[in-house]
Amino acid sequence: MLDARTSSHSCVLIAHGHGPVHRTERGVVLFVVMLVLVVMALAAGALVRSVDTASLAAGNLSFKQSTLSATDVGVEASIAKFRTGSTLAFGPATQADLASEAYFATIQATDARGVPTALLNKTTFDSAHSANCFWATPDWATTRTACTSAAPASSMGQVRYLIDRQCTVAGPYNDETCNTAGDGGTMTGGSEDSLHTGVESSPAYRVTVRVDGPKNTVSFSQVVFRP
Repeated sequence: MLDARTSSHSCVLIAHGHGPVHRTERGVVLFVVMLVLVVMALAAGALVRSVDTASLAAGNLSFKQSTLSATDVGVEASIAKFRTGSTLAFGPATQADLASEAYFATIQATDARGVPTALLNKTTFDSAHSANCFWATPDWATTRTACTSAAPASSMGQVRYLIDRQCTVAGPYNDETCNTAGDGGTMTGGSEDSLHTGVESSPAYRVTVRVDGPKNTVSFSQVVFRP
């Protein structure tokens, strides 16, 4: 009987001896699992942010490309004013400001980027030069929608443009007060040379185009040309 009690007591001691080891192992495993879950959650969050950033960048690039394409419309509209029969087709018309066409016979003040300040405020520009604001569409040459109207379905944004002659004083052209676009006697290069050989120097004209696209995208472009 004495041996039986001793044996029973030993079993109890063995059972109590192994219990704390199992609980410690379970605690370590739980800690490791929780740590792994936290790391995975942080990685998932970083991945989501990375995808969102990439999508945002791609969207912004698309909007920018759209507005840059629309600037061509403004440039074409500006150059069209200098064609025969148009409002600025050489002669006295270019010697003075013409507000209705957003045309200036002298160089206009600009900001640090070189953008004429008159184009920076849309409201002020539209009140003075409403004819030079319209929605850019593929068929703008035949159907032009003013900015005061609702945007057409095919619109690429609102186009505003300004033309300033590169002269410091108004009046007839003077090569001492105007930046020229070249001299026929010194110009070189293919078709340009054949078109202007023997022609006297003439002032250069700068076209600045502003396009307001989707998501408050704003793009400015400039072209300097000689009619």
